[in-house]
Amino acid sequence: DYYSEIIFYKIKRHDVVIHEIMAKPDPVVMLPDAEYIELKNCKAVPIELTNYKLEVGSHHWALPNITIPADSFALIVGKTNEVLYNHFPNVYAISSMSITNSGQRISLYNVDNEIIHSVNFSEMWHQEAAKRGGGWSLEMIDSSNPCEEEENWSSSIAPEGGTPGKKNSVTKDNPDVKPPLMVKISVPDAQTILLMFDETMLTTPHDWNDYITIDRGISIDTAMWLFPDGKTLQISTKTPLLPDKLYTLTIKNDLCDCFGLPVQRASSIQFGLDNPHITPRDLIINEIMTNPVSAINSTYIELYNFSDKIIDLKNIKIGEGGNDLPEKWVIADPTGCQILPKQYVVLCKNKKTTLEEYFVPYPERLLRTEHLINFGKQADLLFITDISLNIIDKLSYASHYHYELLTSTKGVSLEKINFTADSEDQNSWKSASALSGFGTPGYLNSQYQEIELDDDRVVSVQPDIFSPDGDGFDDYCQIVCTLKGEDNRISITIYNRDGYLVKKITNNTYCGSQSIVRWDGNTEAGGLVSPDLYVVKVECWNLSGKRKTILKSVGVR
Repeated sequence: DYYSEIIFYKIKRHDVVIHEIMAKPDPVVMLPDAEYIELKNCKAVPIELTNYKLEVGSHHWALPNITIPADSFALIVGKTNEVLYNHFPNVYAISSMSITNSGQRISLYNVDNEIIHSVNFSEMWHQEAAKRGGGWSLEMIDSSNPCEEEENWSSSIAPEGGTPGKKNSVTKDNPDVKPPLMVKISVPDAQTILLMFDETMLTTPHDWNDYITIDRGISIDTAMWLFPDGKTLQISTKTPLLPDKLYTLTIKNDLCDCFGLPVQRASSIQFGLDNPHITPRDLIINEIMTNPVSAINSTYIELYNFSDKIIDLKNIKIGEGGNDLPEKWVIADPTGCQILPKQYVVLCKNKKTTLEEYFVPYPERLLRTEHLINFGKQADLLFITDISLNIIDKLSYASHYHYELLTSTKGVSLEKINFTADSEDQNSWKSASALSGFGTPGYLNSQYQEIELDDDRVVSVQPDIFSPDGDGFDDYCQIVCTLKGEDNRISITIYNRDGYLVKKITNNTYCGSQSIVRWDGNTEAGGLVSPDLYVVKVECWNLSGKRKTILKSVGVR
């Protein structure tokens, strides 16, 4: 007798992944002028996808009787383009296909309408501007890391412009090494909390109270992940939240992403009920970047909650143009994001680029807003309004607001000098300092002025002894210059105890009211100084001609 073994296997999440996307085939490189989506079977056995559903944006199609061989691919194209791909392996056609060039969500569901994989791609995932123009596919780098989106996708480097039906040209090991983070929170009503993470999450415990605690006696009734992305946890509480109270949510057990990495235990986030009554200057425009240095649009607008209210950005509009009211506007964050009293938030076109081009000590304060209005580079009128278009703050800016001696304002933000300053007053705005990197998204402006000093120039060296040995402890010193007044410039030079030049740190540099400069013990020749005592010479002056020289000492051990 002969026996055959029949294996019944239920396809699990990420057994099949969306592996390659051709959203804009024109102008063609070498592939047909036709959009396609490639699916990959990540298992060592064949997988059948009969009656599975493919969703592209708001359109969805029932897939034909697809069988994907073990560790292989299936190519999905529109019916009219099937003939263009008839010489490619394992091609299947659906009635039509239309992928938005700029990007959208693509999802695969099983017959029970459970998510198998989802990708919310953007044209900005093409690192090279030329490839965003068309003809090149986006390829997944590591199929064992299906949830990390932008960091795990890249433009095809195949000469043809893509690799439909075969191994991706960018394939390499790219494991997820970053633990997931809580990035924002929103409170739709007194018994509902939306907790949002930066990655797709998988942990679904029996009792959520074993994993998450909320102070002030609030217990979790139910909780569920919202799909298709699985990044948002919808929490229902047993008792309602009270107005004018600040609550703290804390992670106390391992909540893991789809790679198995947990959120750091004891990490927490604060929240409360929104205050629906937002009045003028509760939320202010505090910094703007309208003329970015990068070819990839990295404009941003920084808002500061100057009030004692909890404000949700789903109730705030960012407007541009017009006069009394904006000509066009967008919701600041349609998914919701609370900004607590005396906190910053930065709405940016391209978070990745902003992080690369500026020092950002609090990256969690940056919110990617792809549909942020394109601000005028040289001049424009900006509005912050409530949901009913009542004006909260307003700024009319022009390029001449910048420091007059700057050779270029490209990549230089405009900063408000004080939270209380009038946004519509030109004198309230200054160019971000060179020493800050020409922008301070998400933290105190380099041109901020508030403290009245007995002396108008104060310099400190922190620490006063450091050891540049690379052990991660006191490897450098910081020279902190607090300068009263406007349009300051500084030069900082290091000398040895005999008066010989060791290192010129900065020369005639435009700076803000407070600037921090680092010395890591390097010399002009590029080596390291010997252990000894050194002199820090700080020369500072402004446009009015007021000049002062300050000497400080620092020890190297």
